[in-house]
Amino acid sequence: MENEKQLENTTDNKNRNSTLAPKESEQPFHIKYRPKSFDEFLGNEETIKSLKSFLTQKGHPRTYLFTGPSGTGKTTLGRIIVKELGVYQNEIFEINASNNRGIETMREIEKFSSHFPFGNVMLFMFDEVHGLTGDAQRALLKLAEEPPRYVYVVLCTTNPEKLLDTLKNRCQSYALNPLDEDTMNTLILRVLGEEKAELTPEIMQMLIKASEGIPRKALMLLERIIYLAKDEQERELLDASQEVASRDGIRDLCRILVSESSRTDHNNDWEDIKEILKELNSPVEEIRKVIMENMASFLLYATSEAEKEKALRIMDDFSKGSRNFDKPTLVRICYRATHESEDEEENCSE
Repeated sequence: MENEKQLENTTDNKNRNSTLAPKESEQPFHIKYRPKSFDEFLGNEETIKSLKSFLTQKGHPRTYLFTGPSGTGKTTLGRIIVKELGVYQNEIFEINASNNRGIETMREIEKFSSHFPFGNVMLFMFDEVHGLTGDAQRALLKLAEEPPRYVYVVLCTTNPEKLLDTLKNRCQSYALNPLDEDTMNTLILRVLGEEKAELTPEIMQMLIKASEGIPRKALMLLERIIYLAKDEQERELLDASQEVASRDGIRDLCRILVSESSRTDHNNDWEDIKEILKELNSPVEEIRKVIMENMASFLLYATSEAEKEKALRIMDDFSKGSRNFDKPTLVRICYRATHESEDEEENCSE
């Protein structure tokens, strides 16, 4: 079967790539400086302490769920668990659930899990596990609930809300959080020391701010700026910071657009929206796409029919004329969205 070939190819590629892997000096920073042990892992101290304790106990859990924003170390912890358990490289199966999300994938995994491994331990790690269909999640539930004694399962997701409660309840769960400024500072200084490079205090602060507490983002930005002149470093980090501010602004904009404001709040909402729109520097088409994504997410989790209807109306407005979408159109739609209930009341009174 196709899925069985994919699982076999995962093993074949790992073996082949072990001889073709780039030298460590040629690897990107976020790969080169990925923690290889619990002691190297910075931040989330309570999670690390708990994992180390569990793995030294007899009868420790065999199904783990790591949640948190992208780049906080979920799959990294999965790989550290692999090392702690002594799993052979060819008995680790990493599945991207966004691309292998159906029930057939789970059936093939169930077949593979029935074969006793050469090294006594077999591990399945699902990245973006929330991408699995409902049927696939229910099939995974059986493996998570009663894994063979030699099988371990690691689930990683940025959206635990999309997982079945029954599946989450079968896992030893850990939520990973972004790092605080002091820990980010420690991480960056560690890498600078290894690279024998320096940053000015001002650039360090800009880098920490632009990274939003996300280790992977910090290392990717650091690699981009580390050997640039100071003025170029500032320009790169200012652009990154503006992207952060823009994304936060769009998120706030969406929150206001879908809020069920009273009539007296319409003007206040519009004043808030005006300030957000003035600050947004991203291309208008990019803003439109992000708003559509946020509204789609809101629609998935809306609980009332009124919320769903409002989200649908906003999505309809932002999907019309997407080829010629411009700033005046953005402003007009936002204004109408904050005053639509007022217009409906006036129409009803007539």
